[in-house]
Amino acid sequence: MIAGAVPRCVAVHPTHGHHEEFDILGKEPKGILPVNQKPLTIPLATENDESNVSDNAFRLLYWFENKTTGLDDDFGLRSIAQSKPLGKQESHKFEILIPLIEELQQAELIIETSSQNYRLVT
Repeated sequence: MIAGAVPRCVAVHPTHGHHEEFDILGKEPKGILPVNQKPLTIPLATENDESNVSDNAFRLLYWFENKTTGLDDDFGLRSIAQSKPLGKQESHKFEILIPLIEELQQAELIIETSSQNYRLVT
């Protein structure tokens, strides 16, 4: 039965009208065309995966990216701590920042260019 914007009438269901009995599950549809989908073209990240780092490491990476005008920009640990990349309420002592920097290095998102100087990976 169809009702609503059209006068009430009995209609044949487009994909299940060939069945003589109603059943909630188990009745095969008929006349359904296969999904015509374009191939998946999204590149899958195998390296430099930001999703595998902690929230604070991600915030530090975000700070690096915003402070970078070119891939040759280095940032010293002291200037990172003074800039407060984790927010004004967070501690920026070296013992807090160094594990985050190591986490970004292990994820190959930043590299150490010299003693306590870091740069984004190209």
